[in-house]
Amino acid sequence: MPVRSRHWWSTSTVPLQRHVVTSALLLISACSGGTPTSAVTTPPPATQPNPVPFQPVETRVGALDETGYFSLEISPDMKYLLWQETTGGVPGPIWTCGIDPQSAALIPADCRGFRGPTVLLPSAPQWGIDADGVFYVTIDATGAFVIGRPTSNTTGTLTRVAGLTNTSRQYPYPTRVATRAKPLIAYLQNDSQGRPQLFYMDLATPTVETALTTGPVDMSYGTPSFLFTIYRWFSGLPILAYGANDAIGRLQIKEVDFSQGAPTSRFVTNDAYDHVDYFPALRSGQRTMVGGVDTRAIGAFAVRNESNGQYVEARRVDVSTVSALAQPTMAASFELFEWDGKAYASFLVLDGGRKPGSFPAEIWVTSLDDGSLRRRISAPETLFRMDPEYFVGPRGVSVFYYAKRGSKPGFELYRATTGLGTN
Repeated sequence: MPVRSRHWWSTSTVPLQRHVVTSALLLISACSGGTPTSAVTTPPPATQPNPVPFQPVETRVGALDETGYFSLEISPDMKYLLWQETTGGVPGPIWTCGIDPQSAALIPADCRGFRGPTVLLPSAPQWGIDADGVFYVTIDATGAFVIGRPTSNTTGTLTRVAGLTNTSRQYPYPTRVATRAKPLIAYLQNDSQGRPQLFYMDLATPTVETALTTGPVDMSYGTPSFLFTIYRWFSGLPILAYGANDAIGRLQIKEVDFSQGAPTSRFVTNDAYDHVDYFPALRSGQRTMVGGVDTRAIGAFAVRNESNGQYVEARRVDVSTVSALAQPTMAASFELFEWDGKAYASFLVLDGGRKPGSFPAEIWVTSLDDGSLRRRISAPETLFRMDPEYFVGPRGVSVFYYAKRGSKPGFELYRATTGLGTN
């Protein structure tokens, strides 16, 4: 979350607020319960199943002192947790540590395994995949990309990319394509007039960068549309999805396809609502997306219609009537995953606001194939929760996230069970 890893606010000089959720706000692989056709003209109604009886188990993990955990990201191979230390609210180093596949315990327990660079919060790192395996990318103080590759729970390598630099550069997202020798990176950067724009760079030619957006920037949500619904790559494909306003100002989704050389861009949704913090995912070769509907406690799951390339809503989940929050207002930070051959999503719901970390929030999981599961996994305690990240191990599914209590400056690290498996 991304707005992420995934954030929607910024403490830099660029006039941004991390996208509405999750480090991303910032908020990748699941799927559908059928193939939509162009005959579908109206979305199905929101599913309203009875919640499955479930007792949330929310456990504080990591260091139990004043260490601040921020911008969580779990590696695509489910081996490592990536985060940034922000003790006392001051940006600190990036760390990676291992995750025990059986118990979901952190190795070492405080998750200070391999130390990366110290960077500003808008440079929050994101995982990628290339021909050399799993890596993360961040941005150092000079505006250069830095590649980190963990080699064990406590070791790794860091490589500064020699090429163009820019100190306004923020929020790097690399491709996850194992056949690419060098990844593509999408990122935010100011144009010559100081406006934040969406750029990309092919690390095969790091002396060249290209703007994907130009001109005036829509700030309807207090942050650019492509940051509020932050740009993300489909895992396994060189295809980028991000938020963009249509002719009448609705927040839709655009895709940029790099698979045929020069990138081609097009709108892929045309719904009568704003698409909040949508998350693209590939399942069994089919492109899918899930995200929030307007700023309501409703999520929508959409599947690509192969005949015209548009995404058709297949299912909704509405937690507004079952949430314990006083004013459930926005669903965001969606991430899709599979367990036992079925598709699910984790997400958060905010209480009375649109900026994660500034309002109390609940963490939920829902089934996407049939809508039969709609489960709050966070405890009833009021916490300002952010950035849920799923972990799928051989025994079950857990969700990590960070949260703060009231006016405390630092975020604590939590892990919750989901009832999927025995973790």
